[in-house]
Amino acid sequence: MSEILETIQPIYQCEKNQIISLYEGEMELVDDSQVISGVGKIEFTCFPEIKIKFSIQHNSTLIDYKKDKQVRFVVSEIDDKKIVAQARISKISFNFSPTGISLIDGYLLDSELGNGSELSYIVFHLTNFVEYKGEHVGDPSKLLAKLTIESNDWRVTIESISKEIINSLEDGGYAITHVGRLERVDSSNFTSQEAEEVLVGLNYFLSFVAGRWVSPALPVGFNSTGERVWEKWLHYRTDNYRYVTSWFPKLEPTNISVVFAGFMKWWSDEDWQESFKLLIYWYVESNYSTDIEQSIPMTQFAFELLAWIVLVQDRKKFSNKKLKDLSAEAKMLERFLNGCQIPIAMPPISETSPLFLDELKKIRNKDNSPSDSAECITAIRNRITHPRKQEGSTTILKYSRETRGEVRRLCIWYLELCLLRLFAYEGIYVNRLYKSKINYDKVPWAAKDEDADN
Repeated sequence: MSEILETIQPIYQCEKNQIISLYEGEMELVDDSQVISGVGKIEFTCFPEIKIKFSIQHNSTLIDYKKDKQVRFVVSEIDDKKIVAQARISKISFNFSPTGISLIDGYLLDSELGNGSELSYIVFHLTNFVEYKGEHVGDPSKLLAKLTIESNDWRVTIESISKEIINSLEDGGYAITHVGRLERVDSSNFTSQEAEEVLVGLNYFLSFVAGRWVSPALPVGFNSTGERVWEKWLHYRTDNYRYVTSWFPKLEPTNISVVFAGFMKWWSDEDWQESFKLLIYWYVESNYSTDIEQSIPMTQFAFELLAWIVLVQDRKKFSNKKLKDLSAEAKMLERFLNGCQIPIAMPPISETSPLFLDELKKIRNKDNSPSDSAECITAIRNRITHPRKQEGSTTILKYSRETRGEVRRLCIWYLELCLLRLFAYEGIYVNRLYKSKINYDKVPWAAKDEDADN
C-alpha cells in the first residue's frame, strides 16, 4: 500500500443539496437613491442550483427596489474585514402591518474579503467532481484520493472529501465533493487576481476532465505564516450530477498533469484564451446534453475553430480563404484529423472488441454513402442543419436516431482527441467507441510513434 499522506482541510463542507452559512448579522443594500439596513444572512446554497444567496429583514415599506435590480451589498465587518459586493434582488416580500418585518432576497454577484496582495497558497472547494483512484491521504479507513497536477508556474492538489458524498449524488444533486490547494511551483507569493485567473482556467480544465461542468468555489487565501487573509465567495457553473463518459482515465489518472500543463500553455496566452473557452464549452455541452441534434452541430463548430487554430494560425497550411472553401466539405475535417494523426477510416479503430458503430458500418458500403468517418460526420451534420424529405423516405433526417446517436459519439470522441492532441498528451484515455467495460486505449498518435519505433 502507498504511503498515507496528510490531507487538505476544507474550510467549508456541503453535503448533497445542503446550505453553508457564510454570515449572519447587520447588512445594507445601497444604490444612488436609498439605503436599506437590517439583519440578514448570506448562504452558499446547493439546491435547486448553486448560488450565493442573501436575505435581509427590514421594517420599511418605502422601498424603490424592484426584482432583478442590481445594487451594492455592504457588510461592515466580517472577521475585521469589510465586504462590499454587487448583488441582484430576486424577491421582495412586504408586510404592511405596523410591526411587520419585510424581506428582500437576492444573490451576490461578486464578494471579496480581506487583502489578497501577498498570498502563499489558496484552499478551494470543488463541486460535483468525479471519483478517481489517486494517492491515499488521511484516515486509512477512508483512503481518500489525492491528485496533483502542475504547469510551468502552478501546482494544484485535489483531494476527495468523502466517498459517501459522491455516492449520494448518484440520483443527481449538488455537493462539495473535493477540496483543492493552489500554489506556485516555486513557492513564491501571488495575488488574488492571479489566483482567480487560474481558478477560471480550472473551471474549464476540470470540466473537460469530468465531461460536465464542475466548479472551484469559495477560495480562501493564506499568507506565508498560514494566516487566513483573503477569501472570495464565488463559484462558476456546475451541472447537476449525472454520470457521463469522458476521456479521463479514472483508474490511472497521474498522467493528466501533462494535459493540464498543455492546457495552461494555451490558456495563459491572451490571444488564445477565448478560443479555448469556446472549445471546451462546446465539448462539455455536447457531452452532457442528451439532445443528439444539439450535440452534433456543436462539435462541428469546434472542429471548424480547431482547424483554423491548427491549419491556419499554428501550422500555416492554409489561408483563411482556402479553409473557408473547405469548411462545408468533409475534406476540411479529413485534412485536420490527418494532420493530428487521428484516424478517419470507418471504423477508425481496430475492432478487437465490439464498437458502438454498428449502424454506421451498415451504411458504409451502400451506393453514394459516406466512405469514412469524416464523410459520415459531415453528411449527417448537413442533414440535421439542412433537413429535407426525399421520395420514399419516412424521415426528413434520412438517418435513423440510432445512426445519429453513433455519429454523436464519434464526434465527441474526435473532439476530445483533438483537444488532447493540442495539449500534447501521449498517455492513455477512455475510448468511448468500445462497448467493453475495460476501454482504456493509447492516444492514436502515441500508438503510431510506438509502432514506428518497433
